Amino acid sequence: MGGTGTRLNKMRRSACWLVVAGILLTDSGVMAGKPEQLTVEDGDRAALKLATVVERSLNNPNGTQRVILSESEVNAYLTFHVFSEFQDLITQPQIKMLGGGRLVAEAVASLEEVDLVGQSDALSPLQYLRGSVKVSARGSLNTEDGTGKLEVESVSVAGIPVPLVVLDELVRRYSRTDSAPTGFDIAEPFVLPYRIRDVLIQVGETVIVQ
Repeated sequence: MGGTGTRLNKMRRSACWLVVAGILLTDSGVMAGKPEQLTVEDGDRAALKLATVVERSLNNPNGTQRVILSESEVNAYLTFHVFSEFQDLITQPQIKMLGGGRLVAEAVASLEEVDLVGQSDALSPLQYLRGSVKVSARGSLNTEDGTGKLEVESVSVAGIPVPLVVLDELVRRYSRTDSAPTGFDIAEPFVLPYRIRDVLIQVGETVIVQ
């Protein structure tokens, strides 16, 4: 049981990052079509780029750095680096970058480990779902001067619409950490990490401005 608890805590920390990045934002219509062929090399390339962001934040150099992550690199990073040890919990994470800060994404979640029904949702049809289901939603990430704001438009689980109040409860529950015991509030602006000034979501790529 201790091992499962540790894994879930690690998943929660990853979930907090994914919420900020938009991994819970997706729309089935946009994602329809042939799945993207991801490579470990793309994931490793994204990891190296993100490492330069972390390193720069520690060195505090002058000037501006722009790091460009392609859609393929981000999806490969999520698949091979972020969720590789949680494959029994979450699989097939995918983000589609539409531009103008807007994005869609999807993932398959195991309901054996993730409780989608809160105490106030006893009548929700989500309580009848079992096994692995697609989690999907749509939204945007807007950033300026080191601050970000996540705007969620819609979310669904196995095609069933999820009220945003339920989404807020789920995100809070699964993003709790020792440093953030109440979890991540998706309705509130947040400080971007690693001295990042802006995250520009463009068509097919994301630009990190530091």
